[in-house]
Amino acid sequence: MNGNNNLEMGLIVQSNFKVYLYTNSTLKINILSHLCELQARTPNMVVGILTRRSVLNAYNSDITANQIIKFLESYAHPGRSNFKSSIPVNVITQLKLWESERHRLTLDDAIVFKSFEKEFLPHLYQQIVVWANSKNYLLHYTPWPKNANSPEFDVWMKAEKYLCCIYESKNEIIDKIKEIREKLMKKRQNA
Repeated sequence: MNGNNNLEMGLIVQSNFKVYLYTNSTLKINILSHLCELQARTPNMVVGILTRRSVLNAYNSDITANQIIKFLESYAHPGRSNFKSSIPVNVITQLKLWESERHRLTLDDAIVFKSFEKEFLPHLYQQIVVWANSKNYLLHYTPWPKNANSPEFDVWMKAEKYLCCIYESKNEIIDKIKEIREKLMKKRQNA
């Protein structure tokens, strides 16, 4: 074999996430360095390892699991061509799992209301929660016990209450709280 063939023999991915890239191409080495933590480098080979951190860094650069898999498969070592995939199944699965981790949590703008006036409890709080829920604004609230005569209800009445809604509903909720408050005040005055 001549020197050039030895330098461009391809890439091997092992089930332990080690990656061996036989190349002298600076471009391929740079791409691999964005996907792996490089561990060793010789004139014709680079050894790296796919780690959660290195792969998440790639995902943060808008690289997808499928793009990583395609890169690894496209430069596969010729000796791996007999296999169904040149990448072990556990590595493919883990790359996709790490990518899906990024989508488990979403952040939404929200507003939290607390410190409801005790003189209007529980009616003001309960009515605004029911209303916010009916409008699909409700994200979270402090639930109240079903039995208003229970010791748990007394504890709930003394505790801080939270109402968390989507941020866009802020002004509408404030107006609704004022409206409910005024109705409760009129009801008390008429009683």
